[in-house]
Amino acid sequence: MMRGSLDARSRAATIALVLVTWVAVVVALWPAHGKILSWDEVNYANAAKAGIIANAVERGSLSPVDWLRFAFAKQTGTEPTLPSGYDEATDPLILRFHPPFVVYLIAAIAGDQIPIDEHRVRAAQLLGALALIAVVTAAYRSLSSAPTIAGYFVVALLSAWLCLQLFVSVSLHGWFAVWIVVTAMLLARWLEKGTTMRAAAVGCSLGAALLTLESAVVLWLGVALAYLLRRRLVPASTATRRQLVVACAVGVAVVLLAWPGTVVSISLIKLAAMLFYRVRLGQEYADIAIWLPRSSAALLPTLVMVPLAAVVLWRLGAPRPHWRVYALLCAIYAAAFARFAIQPEYTGPASAAAIPVVGVAAGRLGRWPATLFAATALLTIAAIPPERWPDGADPWRADIDWLREQVRGRPTLVDGAHIVRYYLGSAYDLEAVTQSYDLSILQARRNGRYEDLGRSDVAGKIVVLKVRQSSESRIERDLLAGCVRTDRATIRLFDCSAVSSVQPSSD
Repeated sequence: MMRGSLDARSRAATIALVLVTWVAVVVALWPAHGKILSWDEVNYANAAKAGIIANAVERGSLSPVDWLRFAFAKQTGTEPTLPSGYDEATDPLILRFHPPFVVYLIAAIAGDQIPIDEHRVRAAQLLGALALIAVVTAAYRSLSSAPTIAGYFVVALLSAWLCLQLFVSVSLHGWFAVWIVVTAMLLARWLEKGTTMRAAAVGCSLGAALLTLESAVVLWLGVALAYLLRRRLVPASTATRRQLVVACAVGVAVVLLAWPGTVVSISLIKLAAMLFYRVRLGQEYADIAIWLPRSSAALLPTLVMVPLAAVVLWRLGAPRPHWRVYALLCAIYAAAFARFAIQPEYTGPASAAAIPVVGVAAGRLGRWPATLFAATALLTIAAIPPERWPDGADPWRADIDWLREQVRGRPTLVDGAHIVRYYLGSAYDLEAVTQSYDLSILQARRNGRYEDLGRSDVAGKIVVLKVRQSSESRIERDLLAGCVRTDRATIRLFDCSAVSSVQPSSD
């Protein structure tokens, strides 16, 4: 009776800690969630506008045959032919560029209010923050036979810090962090006492991960590797090969049931091909070295605490060997995506898997809790990015409101046109353009391919470019020479009505 009472009180205290931590995160995120939607967020919101069913079956996407024809044309350099009525701007797969789980949540929560209220678009992220704090805390309790105040403190603090990194905008990596922790927790239990039900639970988690982010393929491989190393990870493991097959089969079934577009529209194959195409071009991740210092600084707490935790548990031992499962998934995911970490959230899920391990290590350092608390708090505070606009102003929103009158009734080429159209509506004559990586060429995507624009394309129009650097780019010096330029905080507007008779450039 006494043990049951203590367990009930312990659970109640844990739930209270989770809720208090989550409330603190909500308070911290709320101002940022009211800012104008970013590049990817607008695409996710537009995909959600199509509805859950449209995203599930990829309604409006290219059929497998049409897509294969298009892909072959891209590879051979021939003119691609797209079906009549097809529009990339309304293709849910192109808008998401990822599996649909988070878009499902946005569609369910935001409904018809998607174009109006940014808080409703981002509400799913607040639920994700609660889920991440809860599962990380549950994982810590499952790893430690005797949870300590020091362990709870570190877990709560690092969970809150990671939520501020992963859920500040509509990003898929925050929800994926939830699934990597759930997978590690279920995987450890399955390896400990192999049963078909536990294997099926691992499969459900793997399926949810793949519904969230295609990089879950690495997580699936991590589970397979954990099975092969099961005797080293959990010496008394009773997991069997048949149960591993069950886990994979359940994971596949979850994906097919929740996302039939994987079959109807071969969506996973399309995503893999598009990602390979982008990586092969070498431009999107060519400057990864420039981004690594920022990404590393943002993940400073785990970069410091995880190696220390591993040393502590290796030297002092741990009450349960399961922490090695978390460490394995953390290491595999971090190693796989460090090459592409242009944003800290790309490797954030690896940090999530490591937090319960850090909590267990904190509990082993009973005589140094004060030092541990201070070091963790200092690292966490130092890693939280400063508020870019401390007064609450959002210059991008102010510039879009300013454009409302400047481009009314005028044909306009806009870098980031989908964002401007999202806020101004369909009554404006806007065409999307993009600046090349070296800011030397202005391009428009037409008929499934990018076309370089010349002087005749901009003559008589307004051109709006997002500010990418303080000095003038080659696009501004050459292509837009003679246009009247107006500088704003986030954009530059070029009125080219005075150069309507200029002939195309020889470039």
